[in-house]
Amino acid sequence: MKRWKSFIVCGLAMLTFALPAGAAGVPDGVVVVQQGQNLKAIAAQHKVSVEQLCQWNNLSSPDKIRVGQKLYVRPPDAAPTAVASATAASSAPAASSASASVVPSPQKQTKHAKPATPEPAPTVTNQMEMHAPDGVPENVKLELAKVGKTLVDSAAKNIMPNVKAKTVAPGSTGGFVASYMEVDASHIRTEVIPSTKPGEYVGSIRYVENQYECTGTSRAEALQTSCRMVKSRRMNELIRYEKGKWHY
Repeated sequence: MKRWKSFIVCGLAMLTFALPAGAAGVPDGVVVVQQGQNLKAIAAQHKVSVEQLCQWNNLSSPDKIRVGQKLYVRPPDAAPTAVASATAASSAPAASSASASVVPSPQKQTKHAKPATPEPAPTVTNQMEMHAPDGVPENVKLELAKVGKTLVDSAAKNIMPNVKAKTVAPGSTGGFVASYMEVDASHIRTEVIPSTKPGEYVGSIRYVENQYECTGTSRAEALQTSCRMVKSRRMNELIRYEKGKWHY
């Protein structure tokens, strides 16, 4: 009889630790890291920033997460208090791991407390640098600045391959490399160049495109792993001002 009791207890323990992500025992506001996931992908899925995930989970680096680890995807004080016991149970077997991250205990909540809304991720504000010789009308310069922002925003939206549609190819030294392009819209430089004809100008719109690469031992890993910038190129669009407007 004792042997049968021990067998049943062990069977229940195995079922408990085999529960998939999102099953019972994983509270709302907490996810379990799956094979092939990284912090950037988890942040995008839950519409928060990588910096917020690092802050809520006391992570010293975005790369220091492991399969099976439980992570807060909203502020700890907005998650149910049951998270503490669930997190302790999942992290106990990995206590000796050098890369284990400590998840903070949630603050005590009242029964009817409403979850806090995560703060939006910081956005980059466009910086417009305008250059023009003396005598160029102010409206000509301002219109060129508007056109420059429109062109750069369009380039950022339509560039291929982009972060959501990467290209994957075998690496030169093995494994696979996923790559994509991204427009740096944080700084745009416009310049008005006088033409030989009165009332006509040439406009120069300059910005930067960056190329990123992500390496992995498989295609799936290359698409999920963190990336690094490997190349930048300066772009220069030339347009003409005539008959009272910029043509592009």
